[in-house]
Amino acid sequence: MTKPRREGSIALPVKLAVLSHVLPPHDSGQAMILYRLFSDVDPNNYCLLTFSSMEYAHAREATSLPGLPCRHYHLPAAFQLKRHSRHGLRSTRASVNVMLGTVQGARTIASVVRREQCGAILAYSSGTYDLPAAFLASRLLRAQFYAHILDYWQYQFNDPAYQCRLPVIRYLVRYMERIILGRAAGIIVPNEFLRDEYRRRYQVEPILIRNPCDPDAIEGRYDGRWPANEGEIRIVYTGRICEAHHDAFRNLIAAIDRLGRAGVQLHVYTAQTSEELEAAGVRGPVLVHKHLPPPQVYDVQRRADILFLPLAFDSPYPELIRTSATTKIGEYLASGRPVLVHAPADSFISWYAGAHQCGAVVGRSDPALLAQAIQRICDDAGLRQRLSESARARARADFTVASARGQLLGLLRSRASG
Repeated sequence: MTKPRREGSIALPVKLAVLSHVLPPHDSGQAMILYRLFSDVDPNNYCLLTFSSMEYAHAREATSLPGLPCRHYHLPAAFQLKRHSRHGLRSTRASVNVMLGTVQGARTIASVVRREQCGAILAYSSGTYDLPAAFLASRLLRAQFYAHILDYWQYQFNDPAYQCRLPVIRYLVRYMERIILGRAAGIIVPNEFLRDEYRRRYQVEPILIRNPCDPDAIEGRYDGRWPANEGEIRIVYTGRICEAHHDAFRNLIAAIDRLGRAGVQLHVYTAQTSEELEAAGVRGPVLVHKHLPPPQVYDVQRRADILFLPLAFDSPYPELIRTSATTKIGEYLASGRPVLVHAPADSFISWYAGAHQCGAVVGRSDPALLAQAIQRICDDAGLRQRLSESARARARADFTVASARGQLLGLLRSRASG
């Protein structure tokens, strides 16, 4: 049944089947990006597909993000060979599972796309088999295929259940990435570093669409008081802390200890427990708060004295770190509070903050340098003002929903008329 078109909704030049391993109202970064891009699009112009078994009823309780009004399809997972006890069969089993997941997933996607009469498939890169399955489905149907790659795909493909760190799987994924990106109608990436990497590696021309920021974060009222609370310096991080952050947080805690300054404390707003963070070495002058959904989290960010934006220096996937564009960067910049970037000097977020002078950057894994940067922010009101003004200007220039949606529509229109 066709849904009534909402007044003022945006019409797409081609009906899209959008495949993602998370969907709104889930509050992951990818689901939020999806919501921001499609919330004003005519629901008859697209449908959402997922292989995920995540409990979305729970997601609705944990976030203020609404769902999207189009048709949703929760697809059955592909059959997989179970783990075998013999070590020598791991590569064979893992390779077969990759192919099973791709072929069976493609057939399931194709049946929905055919039923919905979609002319194109847009697949996000985070799901284990989403990208190759959607690509194969597009070939079966002779439909256009678009890849929205939020992080370097071949280095995301590391689910231990499928032994994806085995050499044969790494080779297979690199091969699939070359074929998929080389034949896509459009490739969307969130930053210059990933764009240039794919240009160099595969001789393709990706479209740069930054991860858009919630308009409520950009348009919110800026509080210029610093510190927000007399006698305290609140260093704030919002979100999940994982392997891609651990040593940067340990450096921050060491830097706070080195400062020897009263009232300086790290405040973490996350769904993780204190015990989980302590197991990762995030302990000491740390206060763990519960996870907050938008728009409450934006208020927390606007009251921070320093917003901490970290990436790991020692991780199993340096290529992923170098080309990562965390979804929270737009929110942090829009807050009007000083942003402290602690990430490898050759990473996108360090380059971006330094090039636009919208964040204080410590690009080496050195607690002493990090302590000096915190001290400068605390002591130099002029520095804080320059960082804050530049950050808000960059949020408005690069991270608006209108800009991101306009670029997506421009890509679809150019291919539809080509």
